[in-house]
Amino acid sequence: MRPFVSSEVSQVKLAIFTATRWEYQAVQEALTVDQTTTKAGVRCTIGHRGQAKVSVFQSGIGPQKAKATAQSVLGLEPWDFVVSSGFAGALVPCSIGTIVVGDEVVMDEAIINADTVEQSPIVCDDIIRTQAWQVASSIDPGSQSGYVVSLPRIIGTGAEKKALAARTHAVALDMESASLGSVAHTQQIPFIVVRTISDLFDEDLPIDFNLFLHPGDWMKGVSMIVRNPSSLIQILHLRKQMLEASRSLTLFFQIFLDEIEQAHNPQKVASTC
Repeated sequence: MRPFVSSEVSQVKLAIFTATRWEYQAVQEALTVDQTTTKAGVRCTIGHRGQAKVSVFQSGIGPQKAKATAQSVLGLEPWDFVVSSGFAGALVPCSIGTIVVGDEVVMDEAIINADTVEQSPIVCDDIIRTQAWQVASSIDPGSQSGYVVSLPRIIGTGAEKKALAARTHAVALDMESASLGSVAHTQQIPFIVVRTISDLFDEDLPIDFNLFLHPGDWMKGVSMIVRNPSSLIQILHLRKQMLEASRSLTLFFQIFLDEIEQAHNPQKVASTC
């Protein structure tokens, strides 16, 4: 396993996985972009900030797509560490844009698909997670650290989120982190989860967004919006929340990657003291 900080390495090489274009663009905003390309058929932005060389991948939504993407690209070249990033749903009271740093992540055992991901929790790398938490808490004292649970579907109601929180004691939920972590651990690459909250603990989503995850159900989703025009207002409100979560994600990576630069450039640290 490659160390996070090494006197022999002048540049940290990390892979950041996101699901949607919103999340992808939010991370990209923190970088000086060198190239936009595809790797193994996966959309990828290659960029840098300080001593960090970063590849940002857009996997698509869901555990199967996340796992397939990670399996396709992580073996192509060596990585110092892997980050699962993007948005998350809150499972504790907090604010939109709150940063969540995962300690462990697992697929919810109540609906586990053995073909998707291993059931045992994925423990996030302690050294990198600690540095991520220091950055997150410096940005926002309300940042959350703890257990993250992944699910193969979008949870749409506050009641479902409360029930999930009571059963798992997790601080946040997503759809991809458990699959990404499983692949990273199989390949012995250090792994962390850093996400920002885009929907609240007690918040109901305006429609069943699961309908838009499968092409055959798109018309059902459109029909649901047509039958309930007021949902458009709620969707616009959710868009504002996603923008706030995006800004928080960008800010985190700007500072986090600068901290990596300091760790790899002692002379620069000394000159700023």
